[in-house]
Amino acid sequence: VWEFPNEGRKESHPHYSRFPEELPRRCILASGVSLSEETVVLDPFAGSGTTGVAAKRFGCSFVGFEID
Repeated sequence: VWEFPNEGRKESHPHYSRFPEELPRRCILASGVSLSEETVVLDPFAGSGTTGVAAKRFGCSFVGFEID
């Protein structure tokens, strides 16, 4: 079980189902792959892009898409 603190957002249109950046950060690290620009992180439900932010912080490439 992972527990995360809430992360505040000060946007005019917040994404209400946004999760903390710590969640994708831990998942990326748990993948066990060598992280580099050649590493591609895929998020088929990108939403506000939190997973992309975490991927970029590790120097990884990111592909995400969303219905809107």
